[in-house]
Amino acid sequence: MLSFGLARDHIVIIYYSQAAGAKIRWSTYVEKTMADKQYVGAVTVKRRTGIANYWAYYRDTAGKQRLRSLKTNNLKEALARAKKINDSLESGTDERLDKVRRNRATTFASVMEAYLKVTTWSPSTLDRNLFRIKLINNRWGDVPVAQITPHDIGLYLQELVESRSIATRNRYLAVLRKVFGYAFDNALIPTNPTDGLKQLKEPERIPTALTPAQFGQMMNVLPPMHRSLWVSCTIPACGPASCTVSAGGISAQTNAGS
Repeated sequence: MLSFGLARDHIVIIYYSQAAGAKIRWSTYVEKTMADKQYVGAVTVKRRTGIANYWAYYRDTAGKQRLRSLKTNNLKEALARAKKINDSLESGTDERLDKVRRNRATTFASVMEAYLKVTTWSPSTLDRNLFRIKLINNRWGDVPVAQITPHDIGLYLQELVESRSIATRNRYLAVLRKVFGYAFDNALIPTNPTDGLKQLKEPERIPTALTPAQFGQMMNVLPPMHRSLWVSCTIPACGPASCTVSAGGISAQTNAGS
């Protein structure tokens, strides 16, 4: 809901929302028009001499004066972008965004190296993932981690499905989730590009059945007391062999491949 108030030289817009069972949350948006500049909350929007685009002047959460290009010469767009800056100042997220900007040159390989120093993987899991890590670094090691998009990762995972398997794709995604999660938690990237990517359902693994020759070899090495098992095997002219083994009241059936 919006409500408007008029003052002598500016407009105040107050908006608030109320969810079921939640307290009312509200904030203010102030746009003040003057001859050469405008204010959006704590952000001053103005042009710089000889430069077409609008710029934002403000103090960050640490009190440091900031100057940021709004990358547009359209006043409406400039005010909308200035509002986002003001919102981040009010919510305290501006400090995180500044840290992300400072770290924008950090490469994927350096993030991977840092994560491995604090990983909670067991030694056996780490050992299994080292080869995957090597191949992932071959792909993105020198690329700034903040430049890797969900689309990039999706293409890579699809390549794994086509060249390897769904199971392989899922294992690599698990590694990528850990690394990008670490990058996000440490303000190295603005968002986690793996958040919308899900594990795919893997086909059931059917154990390879024994061939008749292998089954015979197994029976030959059984102790004499176990050779009282009776075995009936029917081998069709075409297709797999069907063998039934029975001992006492227990029976098991295996289908041997041709």
